[in-house]
Amino acid sequence: MAEILNRTFPRAQVNPRMGYLFFSTFVGSFVLFQFNFFWKKHLIPPGIYRRAKLGLLNFLLIVLLSILLSGILRIIFDLEYSRAFFLVFLFRHLGILIVCLLVVYAYEASERAKLDQRKLDELAHEKTHTELAVLKSQLDPHFLFNTLNSLSGLIRNDSGEAIRFVGMLSDCFRYTLENRNSVLVELNEELEFLKAYLYVMQIRFGSGLSVEVDVQPSDLCKKLPQFAIQLLVENALKHNVISVKKPLKIRVFQNKNEIIVSNVLQKKEKIGGGYGIGLANLKKRYKLLGYDSVRITIEKNSFCVSILLI
Repeated sequence: MAEILNRTFPRAQVNPRMGYLFFSTFVGSFVLFQFNFFWKKHLIPPGIYRRAKLGLLNFLLIVLLSILLSGILRIIFDLEYSRAFFLVFLFRHLGILIVCLLVVYAYEASERAKLDQRKLDELAHEKTHTELAVLKSQLDPHFLFNTLNSLSGLIRNDSGEAIRFVGMLSDCFRYTLENRNSVLVELNEELEFLKAYLYVMQIRFGSGLSVEVDVQPSDLCKKLPQFAIQLLVENALKHNVISVKKPLKIRVFQNKNEIIVSNVLQKKEKIGGGYGIGLANLKKRYKLLGYDSVRITIEKNSFCVSILLI
């Protein structure tokens, strides 16, 4: 090898060739870093084979750079041993690529960590906002007035049922205050809360409200954002007419990996003020979790919202 180098690089020509080697190293490094930091975003669309495509393009890129730069070196300095120079450039660019990929990985990991932290902070904010909104709705004077009226009637007519009513109301408040550090809750917990909430509403509306719940027992351990189902039911109660003559029918059922809340559409003419956070908040919470999975279907006589089980 030493003999080949001595014949190839006479002492008088070492400096210009060394300068070219430094220049070619800079060019190779620049191209590889530019490709892996910026160009790949435009050349390789997201998908399941993205990493394989990225690896293949990087390999083709270092081969192309090695052929081009070793060829220029051989032409400029009228050298032989083109295969040996190609291998030198190839292994050098391979080393540069490894360093480049390590730097890119560290940078992208750092950016993902920052983005995840921002999402967690925003999600925590939205969760707190949701909890406060639910508490406000439960402490709303109109809600409390109707609840106390219902309780008063039960105390006069059925003290045992009144005790159960107070217990269910207590469960509603307890669930609202619990799970403060949890982004998601199990479906089973949400349905238990819904059961207590619907009991209170059923006492208030009587036969004017009909709710059917049908989910798979095997999926009760799956998770979803806290209050997700209750907020959809509350939305139906808030925006529709409820009476004995015109009962409101609500269905909470499962379709594969989705929970669907459906109600008969019988809109109120005017809706007063309230503390409902609406569907926009629920959509935002799912998006912060990485899912764009809240689907709304409005038909002539029904309103349906589908949410994903995680």
